[in-house]
Amino acid sequence: MFGRLGGEEFGVVLAHTSGVDALEVAEKLRVTIEAAIIQTDRGPLQITISCGVASLSLAGDSPSQLIVRADDALYSAKHAGRNRARAAPACVEQPTQSQGRSADW
Repeated sequence: MFGRLGGEEFGVVLAHTSGVDALEVAEKLRVTIEAAIIQTDRGPLQITISCGVASLSLAGDSPSQLIVRADDALYSAKHAGRNRARAAPACVEQPTQSQGRSADW
């Protein structure tokens, strides 16, 4: 499922997907969007995205709790420099940063 949450924020629900796999999907989406060049009358345009990923905790989450956790991860990605995918705590263990591209991929 894919939908607009508000403003410039969108949500994706990946049923039967682990936190690790969801972060991989987010990173592939981020890289694909970053690589797309949009031709405009004013010249080429390149955009980037930041992604926040959350998966159900062992205790379970309500839909609103899951959205809050994903939103927190999104803002963590934005504060870390944007154009990155970041997982909410307890979603997946995140490797250390390499070459400044993403502090969590």
